Amino acid sequence: MGYTTDFEGQINIQPPLNPTEIKYLSAFFKVRHMERDDGPYYVGGGEEGVFDQNQTDPSQPKYGLWCDLEVAEDGTAIRWNGSEKSYAMDEWMEYIIEHFIGKDPIAKKENSHFGFLDGHTVEGIMYAQGEDSDDTWQLHVSDGKVFKRITG
Repeated sequence: MGYTTDFEGQINIQPPLNPTEIKYLSAFFKVRHMERDDGPYYVGGGEEGVFDQNQTDPSQPKYGLWCDLEVAEDGTAIRWNGSEKSYAMDEWMEYIIEHFIGKDPIAKKENSHFGFLDGHTVEGIMYAQGEDSDDTWQLHVSDGKVFKRITG
């Protein structure tokens, strides 16, 4: 059950992410995002402190427990990770930019553990194709702002 959307393209990051940013975001992208005691930036394992396994933190996209993105090995881009049934990609992209990789990351201001975050310029286009042939759209990122453009 569910609906599959495939993506092509990437969102470019300049200057490239530093090694600590790459490591953190790679872990963040692999975690099921559930509302928990440890807050929305949690990247550990286990389910201790989880309030609801099927609900994200209120600050995160409501309809996507997984952030189906990956970081390019050299830190110059983020792109779809190829997962099935990726939901709320535009909302997750906006969240990632605002909280971690944009020019003034929210996480850096809210939590001293995120002093490693640097500001970046984020630009690019990802092309989306849903299961339905007329479900095509583009995820545009320009100057760190996310726009969804329906093309089908």
